[in-house]
Amino acid sequence: MTNILNKVDTANPNKLTLAIVIVAMLIAAQLQYIQHGWINPDSVLYLESARLITAGDWQSAIKVFNWPLYSALISIMHQLTSLSIHHSAQALSVIFYSIATYSFIQIIQLAGGNNRVIVAGALILFSAQYVTGDVLQMLLRDE
Repeated sequence: MTNILNKVDTANPNKLTLAIVIVAMLIAAQLQYIQHGWINPDSVLYLESARLITAGDWQSAIKVFNWPLYSALISIMHQLTSLSIHHSAQALSVIFYSIATYSFIQIIQLAGGNNRVIVAGALILFSAQYVTGDVLQMLLRDE
């Protein structure tokens, strides 16, 4: 245990941040995978609105969901990658969770946290029941 703590203390903060963000991506991808296509009622609105945006029917998309930014991002991801709309939303969830993790780490660093505090903060984020346990799996824009 002491050996691990010594490695954390002496690690390059940029490499540590990269490692934590990669772990966040793996966690998000695994949670998306194990949910096997389950979506909640809000996700249905986002996905239907994204489908309509992809078809070029912006007026109907805005009638389905009045704030089209997230749905437009799903549509753009769908068009750029040829992934299904659902898989595009899952990929965006992985990206946004990674950005949230990176931002959280940066806040810890700005507050003067050392490497141990950064790792502890990442572990707290990864174990947060609401963010990682509930929201991440529901394809919401809450990240």
